[in-house]
Amino acid sequence: MDENKKQINNSSQNVKTLRTYSSDMADAIRDNEMSVIKIALAEKDKQSRNTIYRNPEETNIKKILLLIGGAIFIVGAIVGIYFIMKKNTENIAIEKQIETQNNKTFIPSDNQVVVDATTVTDINGMSKLIRDQIIPTDKIQSIKLIFVNKDVDTVPTKLELTDFLSTINTTASGSLIRSLSNEYLIGTYQDSVQTPSLFFMFETKNYNQTYPGMLDWEKTMINDLSPFFNIDILSANKVILDAQFKDLIIANKDTRVLYDQNGKGVLYYAFVSKDKFIITDNINTIKKIISILQTQ
Repeated sequence: MDENKKQINNSSQNVKTLRTYSSDMADAIRDNEMSVIKIALAEKDKQSRNTIYRNPEETNIKKILLLIGGAIFIVGAIVGIYFIMKKNTENIAIEKQIETQNNKTFIPSDNQVVVDATTVTDINGMSKLIRDQIIPTDKIQSIKLIFVNKDVDTVPTKLELTDFLSTINTTASGSLIRSLSNEYLIGTYQDSVQTPSLFFMFETKNYNQTYPGMLDWEKTMINDLSPFFNIDILSANKVILDAQFKDLIIANKDTRVLYDQNGKGVLYYAFVSKDKFIITDNINTIKKIISILQTQ
């Protein structure tokens, strides 16, 4: 009986001990206010503090990346604009080359230039535009062709012969103008180290109509063309306005020449072939062009 009593007492003690441990844990949790919710809140607070400390570094990195990206974008834009401008310049050069290639030249040349006559309204402007291209070069016996353009709806277009003659207010007859084709050349020929000579070259559709038309134009040709050839028709040389053209043979071609009061030839025109004639102030220019046409 005593043993049974002892066993009961031991069991009671074990139970009491177990209860005391659980109670102690519960009390500890309560005493330290370490609830699950507070633990979670504490962890969140810790993460927030870590984020605060990390943000300045991340912000600086983002700023650096943005600056690098912006710099790359600006450099890319500049490079892109450069290549676009370069391409446009190349296209303009190609267009200019095509413009001169598309013009009928009659004769080969050493140089070609295109001048813009869009704003030219009279003979003074046109003659200055042309004479500005009479420039000496180092190459002797060289020919330079001058193509006159004007903008038509912003597109550079070769100035038609009728428009050219109308701009300079020529006194050539309508019959003469109608006998000419729309193809014409303006150029210079340098036969020495001196200033090149200017020449006009025209194509006739009807020689029998063109030739008498030229004879009729002789009366006023010097007055119409003197600004291009820089011929003085004033003061003492004014008598040249009443002078008459004379016959002359150059390289077996019939030529008409106008002499000044000193007997110097100042203006020539010659049919260098059956369908072409030139007007110039230099006899060597006529010889050169005849020679070129004979070898073509």
